[in-house]
Amino acid sequence: MKIVVLVALVSVYAATPSLALGESLENSECGYRASFNCAKADDAESRIICSTPDLRAADCAMGYAYRDARALPGANPNEWLRKNQRRWVAARDAACAGRSGPAQAACLKKETEQRLRWLIGHYNLPVTGKVYESHWNAKASDLK
Repeated sequence: MKIVVLVALVSVYAATPSLALGESLENSECGYRASFNCAKADDAESRIICSTPDLRAADCAMGYAYRDARALPGANPNEWLRKNQRRWVAARDAACAGRSGPAQAACLKKETEQRLRWLIGHYNLPVTGKVYESHWNAKASDLK
């Protein structure tokens, strides 16, 4: 099921040719959708992401950073990054297991924003004007 969500994430951003690497987006771009199709959410984590606005926005922003990292020129990180993203989803879910409701949503958001910051830092992605800029600028203490 988690692979379906990841495949949906990849499909959504692969099908968005007008959003090129480095192109500026308004922060409101992620206000209403997750990085995947919520109509196909088939596990508890995906349903929580879709039903929690600030978590949904964080997931969308992380999806844009993931897409931008995959689009980088040079050494092709795609297969490694795809596998790494799958491992991260499993680790995120394990880290938030045993929680429910608002506590699980808060855990998923923290894990998602940490992943977003890792993608930006690891791939040295530009943040100014990007949909994930506000998440990058969040205080580090908010992500612990």
